[in-house]
Amino acid sequence: MNASQEHLEIPRVALASWNFQEVSTFLCLSLFVLLVLLIKYAYHKMKWVAAYIPESLILIVIGLIYTNKWRLSPDLFFNILLPPIMMESAYSIYTRKFAEILPTILLFAVIGTVLNFLFIGLGLYVVELSIGIGEPNLYFGIKEFLLFASLIVAVDPVAVLAIFQDIGVDLSLYYMVFGESLLNDAVTVVLYTIMSAFVASSTITGWQISMGIASFFTVSLGGALIGLLHGILSCLLTRFNVGAESLGILLLSYLAYIVANLFSWSGIISIIVCGVFQSAYAFHNLKPISVMLLESAVEQLSSITEAIIFLLLGSEVFALKLRWHTGFLITSLVLCIVSRFVVTVALSAVVNKNRSKKRRISWSEQIIISYGGLRGAVAFSLAVLINAEDLGMGSHMAREVLVTTAIAVIFFSVAIMGTTIKPLVRLLNIRLNAPKEAKQSLFLTLNDSVIEETLIFVEELISTKGVHSIVRALSDFDDKYIKPILQRDAATHDMRLVNAYDKLALKIHSEAIDSRASLSHREVDLPREHSPEPPELDISFLPSLILPPCLPSNKHQRRLTLAALSSMAPGATLVPGKSMDFASAQRTRFAKLHRTQATFARTMEHFVRQYESTELQMDSAKRQNSNRRGQLTRQYAKCADTDSSSTGFRRLMKPRPKLTFSHSTLARTPEDAQEEVDEALVEDGKSNTNKSID
Repeated sequence: MNASQEHLEIPRVALASWNFQEVSTFLCLSLFVLLVLLIKYAYHKMKWVAAYIPESLILIVIGLIYTNKWRLSPDLFFNILLPPIMMESAYSIYTRKFAEILPTILLFAVIGTVLNFLFIGLGLYVVELSIGIGEPNLYFGIKEFLLFASLIVAVDPVAVLAIFQDIGVDLSLYYMVFGESLLNDAVTVVLYTIMSAFVASSTITGWQISMGIASFFTVSLGGALIGLLHGILSCLLTRFNVGAESLGILLLSYLAYIVANLFSWSGIISIIVCGVFQSAYAFHNLKPISVMLLESAVEQLSSITEAIIFLLLGSEVFALKLRWHTGFLITSLVLCIVSRFVVTVALSAVVNKNRSKKRRISWSEQIIISYGGLRGAVAFSLAVLINAEDLGMGSHMAREVLVTTAIAVIFFSVAIMGTTIKPLVRLLNIRLNAPKEAKQSLFLTLNDSVIEETLIFVEELISTKGVHSIVRALSDFDDKYIKPILQRDAATHDMRLVNAYDKLALKIHSEAIDSRASLSHREVDLPREHSPEPPELDISFLPSLILPPCLPSNKHQRRLTLAALSSMAPGATLVPGKSMDFASAQRTRFAKLHRTQATFARTMEHFVRQYESTELQMDSAKRQNSNRRGQLTRQYAKCADTDSSSTGFRRLMKPRPKLTFSHSTLARTPEDAQEEVDEALVEDGKSNTNKSID
């Protein structure tokens, strides 16, 4: 036996062994994600904490305490953690309200971001030239100040949007802040890329500036083109039932982001365009349950990655080498706040010029939009990406100052502004959104459709091609050419009312048979034999109030019938955890729904009968009044034969004053109404008789 054989380790068979080195990375990653989930669960359970402190601040503070071996590197942030957030945002903006205010969102996101970028960068340069920023000297020129401004204008109002959802602010304000922050990230990355190239160059020529301006549009439009192509591929993939369509949609969305970055185009714009296109066309090819699961999975993944970002952001404070610069920090913070307010007010004035008084952006909403410009992980990741060698003299110290200032601005905005935004929203009496029940109203959908068709007719009547006519032309083009290619069993825009009724009926039906809320805490007694059955009522005058059969019978039939109730044993009681099953829960909920509808029908029938009875009484009173008037007329005619004066006859034949009845008369019982009518007729007859005798 040689030496190599002596040191050869022969594996042994064991019942258990410790292999931590092999699974340590995956085990730590799983425990880290589990820790994030537990933090989010505990935060939402502690209502008194969630009411005053934003979740992002809690995660940052925990990150300051918790240290780990993972770092929030730019590659991890932009390639792994950011795409799920952008994907979930893209799926949620495919709404009519977002499309209506899209021009305003683009104005704030593109023009507003550029104006903030110029305001902050030029403001820092002017302060440095006039009074100086302070020691130590950074030796920054206008290029370096504009580079810092390009990264610090990135807003991430996660805390503000969470508060908006909690309070339920108006959808216009919510989508305005949400859409601006979403597209603002794309514009910020483009500006940062351009300024990084300028800082790396020793001299800047007019040609370079022209190329930078042109690249601003090519990067954005190129990213949109990549996203559009991947959206079309998603539709073609799901049009043919090949299986695993949901997974294909997710992969194509992420692939759109990566391919756009491959060409140095905007991956954020690419994944947004791809997600919106998938929501508009590809989701139609999926089953409803698949769409629900897909949206839920993306939403949960986005929530987890967002929490991981803030947790790692807090841990970066002690992992990086930072350098404090008071003058630069205070100047940057003041300019960020002031520029946000100035640009918001200026752009709001431009928007309000073309809006009606009711749809204008109010002063309180302008304050909230300005105050909601929180900074987030995008600004931090861009600051870390700065190449120290491009900053000139004192490059490493200058880079540390820029990173420290970016982190300080982020912490200030999240800790101070994010904590006080909720009391400010309540103090300014921001208009709230309608309740959820109103959103599901079929009447509102019908009303919107009628208004839209009326406006289209008015535009055609006056021979004007307005917005509504253009939208109708695009809808017709979409129905005729695009949807038949991209969708399986394509539905036209004219089917949206049927789809609205479809969704409303499904929701009502699911709420009727869903027993989790009401059966989990109490016993429910099923109808027994001695319980009186609701009588059959003649409710033909209410054809559309009780389960209207407006849709084809093969789609959404109510398969639960009252015949199932009679199959239950007498005295049967539904006890949760003992005798509860799904069928019993369905029968119980449907019985409750039936009793509610029957009670409503009886109430309506009683009201109609009472109203008809009152009308009959009034008609009887009018007939009696007419008969008595005829008798009085005949008496006047006899008096006129003995009266030689023709004026007396005309006076006697003058029509009698009409009887008037107040609303209180209708509210009384028929007997009270009859007595009041008789008294009025008697008084009227007496007064006319006295006048005729005179």
